[in-house]
Amino acid sequence: MSNQPTKEHILISTIDAIEKHGLDNLTTRLIAEEAGVNNAALHYYYGTKDNLVEEALNHTANHMLGDTKDILTTEESIETRLRELLVYIIEGVENFPNIIRAHLMGPIYYANRRDTLTQLLGSWIELAENAIRESGAGRSPQQIKFSLNMIFSYIIMYGLFKTQESEDAWMDLREPVTRERFLRQAVEMLI
Repeated sequence: MSNQPTKEHILISTIDAIEKHGLDNLTTRLIAEEAGVNNAALHYYYGTKDNLVEEALNHTANHMLGDTKDILTTEESIETRLRELLVYIIEGVENFPNIIRAHLMGPIYYANRRDTLTQLLGSWIELAENAIRESGAGRSPQQIKFSLNMIFSYIIMYGLFKTQESEDAWMDLREPVTRERFLRQAVEMLI
């Protein structure tokens, strides 16, 4: 086990276990193995698996929102900030697909996650929309929201469902030329 406090270590290990095994395969045994602790420690610090998953998803959501704020509040041009945000989201769904799935599927498994997912998506859209509007871009708030929803939805769906069998339906955003074209068109759509 690492030098971090046990409760925090269990939380980070839960996030790792979600990414490795997916939310639907997650058990307290897998989390305990990942953390190098016994089930009693999980229950001591978090009570139930549901509480632990809730805390892990809240932690990753807050992390994503914090990164989004950091990206959108730099002194860079709005084009550069939006591009960096889109790259961040693309890389997030490519590198952490099961965490993204857990956020999207969480409301199915955990009823109390419904409002959390809606708030996360709403906050993401609001942060980007505010940055675009403050930049003086000529789009209406409705156009900005519509475009953000389309772009974010495409990236998330691409990351979750892209398979070799579905290559005709999706642009491969890992391919540099395709990614560059997508980023350029998405930024143009937003401003």
